[in-house]
Parts: sequence; structure tokens; C-alpha cells
Amino acid sequence: MKNNARLITHIGFWIGYLAFAFFSWELNYYEGSVYYFMRAQIGSLISNLLFFYAIYFFIIPHLLLKNKYILFTLAMLLDVAFTFLAKAYMWNGFQFLEGIFRNDVQIRDILFYTLMYGFVGTALSIYDHWNISENKKNKLQQEVKETEILYLKSQMSPHFLFNTLNNIYGLALNKDERTSLSIGQLKNLMLYVEVFESGAKILIQEEVRYLKSFIALHQLRNNRQVNFLLSLDQTSDSLQIEPMILLPFIENAFKHADNINNISIYLYGSAQNLFFKISNKVNTLKRKDEVGGIGIKNVERRLSLLYPGKHELRICHDNDSFTVELHLISS
Repeated sequence: MKNNARLITHIGFWIGYLAFAFFSWELNYYEGSVYYFMRAQIGSLISNLLFFYAIYFFIIPHLLLKNKYILFTLAMLLDVAFTFLAKAYMWNGFQFLEGIFRNDVQIRDILFYTLMYGFVGTALSIYDHWNISENKKNKLQQEVKETEILYLKSQMSPHFLFNTLNNIYGLALNKDERTSLSIGQLKNLMLYVEVFESGAKILIQEEVRYLKSFIALHQLRNNRQVNFLLSLDQTSDSLQIEPMILLPFIENAFKHADNINNISIYLYGSAQNLFFKISNKVNTLKRKDEVGGIGIKNVERRLSLLYPGKHELRICHDNDSFTVELHLISS
């Protein structure tokens, strides 16, 4: 698409040149001869094309942009001199007059048009090569970003599955009859991991369903109460979110919450906005820097990559409570 746009720009430029030339040049200048007039027009066009694209394709990219300044200066002077003489030859009926030029006005006009096309060719060549360089840089940055996201996901999946299986293992060790129920919840969460690793976004309704499966699985082991207040308005049907953005905060709450306190979760979603808040009391016997860990650090980095400028994350950890507030703008 960009190459097509560049081609259209060049074609449009030369069509504009021809239109200007035919309407501005006087036939009387060529003794009223249409033949000489057309011959001068075509010759002038060819000389301009050679001059312009010598600058565009060779002098700028292979000399100036490669820091070959002496060769660039010599090549530019030769290109200008050749074009200057070629125009004088064609404008004077394909012959060299005594003194080469007809008059000072002709020198001025030839100099003006030569410098104009030289400037346009130089500017356009520099711009196109800068644009190509920027596209390559942006592509490289995107590849680095995608690689980092894959790395972060490779951290999260084993971490999440290990903690989930650890809960089921705890139930099995105690020969808890709810072990079979936990395995059923695990099946749902395995589907969630599959969606997460695919890189696709997920509808907020599906995200909520997986979050509830995760909460139910953890409640089987520790019986901790969870107040999950959900508010999705009618416009939220199309709202999508990156998987496993909210879940690590819930996992962290189960891991560090004081056993005698509830976990409070609030989730609001509209057409393009999502607000999530979770709070819990923490066990004061745990060290403060133990609250959080790989899960939350991972989410913080993924948020910066996946929602740049479109998220606000607040984490508040005082003496005995831990609160997370997350606002996402989905695009």
C-alpha cells in the first residue's frame, strides 16, 4: 500500500509538471511550430526525469546518506551541469547558441527549474528513506514487544498452573471429597490458559466466568468468603480484555489474605471501560515485601505493553490491608 501511494505521488507530480509546462510555455517561442514545441517539451521532461531520479535513487541514498560527502558534491555538480546544458540545448531548438544561452532571462529560468527539481528530488528521497527507516524501527520494536509478551506469558502459565495444582494436591492429601469438584474447576481453567496462550482477547463475560471458576476452586480448600460485586451494563457485551490480567490480583489475595477476613472484589464494565478493585486484609506475620510477587510484577509489565497510556493501576499496601484498583480503556 505504501509503495502504491509513493508511485501515485510521483505520477501525480509529473502530471502536474506536464500540465504546467504546456500551459505556461509559449508556442511563439518555437516560431509557432508545434513540432519544435512538442520536441522541446518531451526533451525537457526526459532531462528532468534523469536529473530528478539520479538524485532520488543514487546521489542521496548511496552518497549523501552514506556520508560520502565529497562524491556527493561532485555527483550533484555534474548532475546540475548536465541538466543545465541539456535544457539550454533543447530550449534553443536543439542547438548550442554562441554563448550557449539566449539571454540572462533564460539562464535565470533554467537555474530556477533545475534547483527546484533538485530540491524536490533531494527532499523526497530523504523523506522516503527516513520513512523506511522509521518503519523498520517500528517493526523491530513491535517484534521486541511481542517477544517480551511471549516471555511474560511463558512465566505466567506454569506459575498459575503450579499454584492451582498445589491447591488440588492439598485437597487430595486430606482425602477431601471435594477433590473431584476441584478437578472439574481445573478443566475450565485449563481452557482459560489455552485462550491466554493463544494471544486472543476475551469477552468480559467469559473472563468473569473463568474468574468465578478460579474463586470456586480456591474456596474449596480454605473456605474464605469472597464478596464479588459485578456490574456490567448493556453496552459491555462487546468489551474485550487480555486474559489473565485480573486473575493474578485475585490469586494474590487468596495467598496473602488473613484467614479471618473476607476478600472484596468489585468489577464494572461498559462499552470501552473496565474498573476492577480488590481488597483484603493481610496476615501481619508475613513480611510486607512478600505480598505480591511474580504474578503482579508480570501483570504490571504486560499492562505497560498491552495498554500503553490506556490503563491506570493503583496498588496500596499499608500495615494490614492490600488494595488494588485497575482502570482499563479497551480499544
